[in-house]
Amino acid sequence: MSGLTGPHVITHAAPLLLHRFDKFNSLRATTVKLGDNWSKTFQRGLLSNPETTGLNKQGQRDERSRAFDLLDALSKSGALTLNGCTLHVVLAATHTFDLDLLNTVVQVRTQRQHLLV
Repeated sequence: MSGLTGPHVITHAAPLLLHRFDKFNSLRATTVKLGDNWSKTFQRGLLSNPETTGLNKQGQRDERSRAFDLLDALSKSGALTLNGCTLHVVLAATHTFDLDLLNTVVQVRTQRQHLLV
């Protein structure tokens, strides 16, 4: 996608996507709300069997903090660049329609009948 270069480009992704794909001004930003309880699957060692445990909100905060602490340690507080890494970002949008389904079907059918006459 052109226009996405340089650092911190992810902040510009949503407006660029809206400009490129929303020709009829029908897309709206969507907030993704996650559940209160998550499940975590992990291995205690390289050869151990996978285990699954539940995470409540506090457990999620603790795991997020541990993940950022690990990232901070691996990059030496940002002094080292992380080559060969990927960042996954979810951008959600909701498509809105001017008419509900029934009115759309009726109006489109009526318009097509006028074209046939």
